[in-house]
Amino acid sequence: MLNLLKDRYINTSLGTFKVSVRPGDTLLIFLNGYGPYDTAQIFQPIIQKIPKEIGVLAIDYLDSGLSSFSTRSFLLTDEADLITIIIQNQHASKIVIIAHSLGGFYALSIAQKLNQLIGFIGIEPITKEVLRPTR
Repeated sequence: MLNLLKDRYINTSLGTFKVSVRPGDTLLIFLNGYGPYDTAQIFQPIIQKIPKEIGVLAIDYLDSGLSSFSTRSFLLTDEADLITIIIQNQHASKIVIIAHSLGGFYALSIAQKLNQLIGFIGIEPITKEVLRPTR
C-alpha cells in the first residue's frame, strides 16, 4: 500500500529531506525516531489502513532514514523550522501529527507554528528501563 505514496526529495539549506506524500485536505504527519529507517516503512502498518482520501506525509530527518547527511551543524529547532515549511507547503486544512520517540521533540516545536493542527498522537516505545524503575 505504500505505493499510494510518492517519494520526493526536498533540497534545503541544511540538506535534502526524503518525504513520502499522498495529498489530502486532512493530512497525517508521521515523524519517526532517529535512525537509519525510512519513516514511511516504519509506519506502513498504520499508513496502509488510512482511507485514501486522508493525506499522508512521512518525513525522514537529515542524517536519518533516506534523507541526506546535513551540510553543516544545526539545532533541532533549525530542522524543525524546515520541516514546518515542508508541512505548510502541503496546503492541508487539517493536520494531525503522529510522532514516535525523537519525533515528539520535533512535534513540540512544529505544532506551535501550525494553525491547522487538530491533533497529536505521541508514541513511545516500551523499554526495560520503563518496565523496571530505577532505584
